Amino acid sequence: MASATTVADPTPTPTLGSTESPTVNPPGAGDTDPSDYQGATWVVGAIVVVVVLVAAGTVLVVRSRRKDETLNR
Repeated sequence: MASATTVADPTPTPTLGSTESPTVNPPGAGDTDPSDYQGATWVVGAIVVVVVLVAAGTVLVVRSRRKDETLNR
């Protein structure tokens, strides 16, 4: 028993000088897609954690220097 299958036409390959993009919606395209911003929450969270750590370290260093100055008087 033979089954009939249809073969899809191959997609055209871009030629030299072609201005069409290879994907329908590349990241950063004019038409925004929510999947373009999937990692944004992690990036913002990481930035917040770094800022908090730097601020806490700065506060600790300033406090320890003040304690050293008052002890050396």
